[in-house]
Amino acid sequence: MNVCNRRKSGQVYRKRLRILSEMLEVNSYTLLNSLIRCMLFNVRTRQILRFLKMRRKEFKDESIRDRREMNKRWGEIANSLGIIVEDLVSPAVRPAIKIF
Repeated sequence: MNVCNRRKSGQVYRKRLRILSEMLEVNSYTLLNSLIRCMLFNVRTRQILRFLKMRRKEFKDESIRDRREMNKRWGEIANSLGIIVEDLVSPAVRPAIKIF
Protein backbone atom coordinates (compact mmCIF):
# COMPACT_ATOMS: atom_id res chain seq x y z
CA MET A 1 0.00 0.00 0.00
CA ASN A 2 1.47 3.30 -0.95
CA VAL A 3 1.33 6.62 0.92
CA CYS A 4 -1.46 8.04 -1.22
CA ASN A 5 -3.72 5.07 -0.53
CA ARG A 6 -2.95 5.31 3.18
CA ARG A 7 -3.98 8.94 3.23
CA LYS A 8 -7.20 8.17 1.37
CA SER A 9 -7.99 5.25 3.65
CA GLY A 10 -7.22 7.44 6.69
CA GLN A 11 -9.52 10.16 5.33
CA VAL A 12 -12.24 7.57 4.66
CA TYR A 13 -11.93 6.22 8.19
CA ARG A 14 -12.04 9.73 9.70
CA LYS A 15 -15.12 10.52 7.59
CA ARG A 16 -16.81 7.29 8.68
CA LEU A 17 -15.87 7.98 12.29
CA ARG A 18 -17.33 11.49 12.07
CA ILE A 19 -20.56 10.12 10.52
CA LEU A 20 -20.81 7.44 13.22
CA SER A 21 -20.24 9.97 16.00
CA GLU A 22 -22.97 12.20 14.55
CA MET A 23 -25.31 9.22 14.35
CA LEU A 24 -24.46 8.31 17.92
CA GLU A 25 -25.14 11.87 19.03
CA VAL A 26 -28.54 11.87 17.27
CA ASN A 27 -29.41 8.44 18.69
CA SER A 28 -28.37 9.45 22.20
CA TYR A 29 -30.51 12.59 21.90
CA THR A 30 -33.47 10.50 20.74
CA LEU A 31 -32.90 8.02 23.55
CA LEU A 32 -32.69 10.80 26.12
CA ASN A 33 -35.84 12.39 24.72
CA SER A 34 -37.67 9.06 24.93
CA LEU A 35 -36.46 8.54 28.48
CA ILE A 36 -37.71 11.97 29.54
CA ARG A 37 -41.09 11.29 27.93
CA CYS A 38 -41.35 7.97 29.79
CA MET A 39 -40.50 9.66 33.08
CA LEU A 40 -43.14 12.35 32.51
CA PHE A 41 -45.69 9.70 31.57
CA ASN A 42 -44.83 7.82 34.77
CA VAL A 43 -45.29 10.96 36.88
CA ARG A 44 -48.63 11.71 35.20
CA THR A 45 -49.78 8.12 35.70
CA ARG A 46 -48.95 8.32 39.41
CA GLN A 47 -50.88 11.57 39.71
CA ILE A 48 -53.90 10.01 38.03
CA LEU A 49 -53.72 6.95 40.29
CA ARG A 50 -53.53 9.17 43.41
CA PHE A 51 -56.54 11.14 42.18
CA LEU A 52 -58.54 7.96 41.49
CA LYS A 53 -57.63 6.57 44.91
CA MET A 54 -58.83 9.78 46.55
CA ARG A 55 -62.09 9.71 44.56
CA ARG A 56 -62.66 6.05 45.47
CA LYS A 57 -62.23 6.88 49.17
CA GLU A 58 -64.63 9.83 48.86
CA PHE A 59 -67.18 7.60 47.11
CA LYS A 60 -66.82 4.93 49.79
CA ASP A 61 -67.28 7.49 52.59
CA GLU A 62 -70.29 8.98 50.81
CA SER A 63 -71.82 5.51 50.37
CA ILE A 64 -71.41 4.80 54.09
CA ARG A 65 -73.06 8.15 54.98
CA ASP A 66 -75.94 7.49 52.56
CA ARG A 67 -76.51 3.98 53.94
CA ARG A 68 -76.60 5.30 57.52
CA GLU A 69 -79.04 8.03 56.52
CA MET A 70 -81.29 5.53 54.73
CA ASN A 71 -81.24 3.19 57.74
CA LYS A 72 -82.23 6.13 59.94
CA ARG A 73 -85.11 6.99 57.59
CA TRP A 74 -86.29 3.38 57.54
CA GLY A 75 -86.27 3.45 61.34
CA GLU A 76 -88.32 6.64 61.34
CA ILE A 77 -90.81 5.11 58.87
CA ALA A 78 -91.10 1.98 61.02
CA ASN A 79 -91.72 4.13 64.11
CA SER A 80 -94.38 6.18 62.32
CA LEU A 81 -96.12 2.97 61.16
CA GLY A 82 -96.06 1.76 64.75
CA ILE A 83 -97.69 5.02 65.85
CA ILE A 84 -100.36 4.57 63.15
CA VAL A 85 -101.12 1.07 64.43
CA GLU A 86 -101.27 2.31 68.00
CA ASP A 87 -103.52 5.27 67.09
CA LEU A 88 -105.89 3.61 64.59
CA VAL A 89 -105.92 -0.14 64.98
CA SER A 90 -105.51 -0.49 68.72
CA PRO A 91 -108.62 1.54 69.68
CA ALA A 92 -110.73 -0.35 67.15
CA VAL A 93 -109.58 -3.80 68.31
CA ARG A 94 -110.88 -3.47 71.90
CA PRO A 95 -114.51 -3.03 70.89
CA ALA A 96 -114.18 -5.78 68.30
CA ILE A 97 -112.87 -8.13 70.96
CA LYS A 98 -115.81 -7.32 73.25
CA ILE A 99 -118.25 -8.08 70.44
CA PHE A 100 -116.73 -11.43 69.61
